[in-house]
Amino acid sequence: MEQIKGKFFWTLQIGAAAGLVFSAEMVSHGMSLGRPLLNLTKEQKVQMKELVSVGLHKSALATSKSINTSALIQLIQKRLPQNYKSQATAIAGSIMKESRIRGLDPLFLVAVIQTESSFNPLALGRHGEIGLMQIRPKTAKWLAQKLKHSGRLDLRDPKLNIKLGAYYFSKLRKKFNGVGYRYVAAYNMGARNVYRLISRQKEPSIYPNRVVGNYRQAHQALKSLDSNRIVASN
Repeated sequence: MEQIKGKFFWTLQIGAAAGLVFSAEMVSHGMSLGRPLLNLTKEQKVQMKELVSVGLHKSALATSKSINTSALIQLIQKRLPQNYKSQATAIAGSIMKESRIRGLDPLFLVAVIQTESSFNPLALGRHGEIGLMQIRPKTAKWLAQKLKHSGRLDLRDPKLNIKLGAYYFSKLRKKFNGVGYRYVAAYNMGARNVYRLISRQKEPSIYPNRVVGNYRQAHQALKSLDSNRIVASN
């Protein structure tokens, strides 16, 4: 775990890209590209705003843009290890599905995965964390009980790892009343440590800044990939 000190200021500057629209059909093991677009839910848009700089114009937040899910799949495929590139569509599907269920911005989950494991499903952390979202077995067991999951707890399974990680974030988000930098930090350092910082009139900064940096990069990468697709199709 990182030692996190100081006041955190949201400096995310993603402009009109904050209103991205994603496309997909959610199916049990991934996604179908039968539909071109899928709008973010109201709850997902609320969570998106929690991650955006206070200085970002409201008009930019309200701007809706659309990006085909093939760009998201391509983005994920580029980041996956060679042995997992063939699973890019299924992993993108899990991200889209679980983010929708939990009211999270899909690219927020992409940013967390990039921060935690660099998209390595077999990643092992210093404290026993496993998989894409670096979940500890003890935490996974607790989350699985809450979800009434009775199957095998293989945290190297991308689908299960994303399901548990997204659920955990939804719980932390509720615990910290939607204060973005607090619930993001709590995922990394634990809720108690965040409360301890708050009691000292400090706010977590290092981990949230890393996630937000990857969040901004993911938006920019998707925009670039989508632009390239449009040029290639002409």
